[in-house]
Amino acid sequence: MAEGTAWFRRRVTRAAKARTLGLTSATGLVIGGVVGTGIFTAPAVLAGASTMGIVVLGVIAVGAMLLAVLFGQLTRWPGSRTPPSS
Repeated sequence: MAEGTAWFRRRVTRAAKARTLGLTSATGLVIGGVVGTGIFTAPAVLAGASTMGIVVLGVIAVGAMLLAVLFGQLTRWPGSRTPPSS
């Protein structure tokens, strides 16, 4: 009977260790929740602005593309560790 109890305790402590979150994991979980909430509520907020919402989404899309190009150019910055792709 004592062996069965020790096995159960050992199994419970392993499960408890597997379920713990570190600071980095917890921070990522919170940031992901905030970003996800913003992404899913943005269309509802912009829908109330009628056609202006479409214009705002266009401006946001252009800004995102400019940021993508900027980050792409920064990878080619002199002194970066990655070689240029071309």
